[in-house]
Amino acid sequence: MSEAIKTNWIKAPADAFVCEAKGVMLRDVVQLVLDGYEDLAATMAELGLDESDNCTQDVKDILDIFVPVVNAWQEGSGSCGCAGGCSGCSGGCCPE
Repeated sequence: MSEAIKTNWIKAPADAFVCEAKGVMLRDVVQLVLDGYEDLAATMAELGLDESDNCTQDVKDILDIFVPVVNAWQEGSGSCGCAGGCSGCSGGCCPE
């Protein structure tokens, strides 16, 4: 039995299919993350997907990558104008 080739979602283009049969692309999943979706079940439901679509692992992998990145970006965006806060800018952007 051969293993399926895993997509590198970090390097994949926005129009890469996550679930081709349903027309769901990477950009659709990432947009939901930007809209606040973090839960696999809620994300799958919003995309109109279920277990039978055979893309649950791909959606989970995308969430595992993009949820922490988006959360860090959103939390750091109000911190002296630098994403990640002062430590993200090596201390150069925040007044002492």
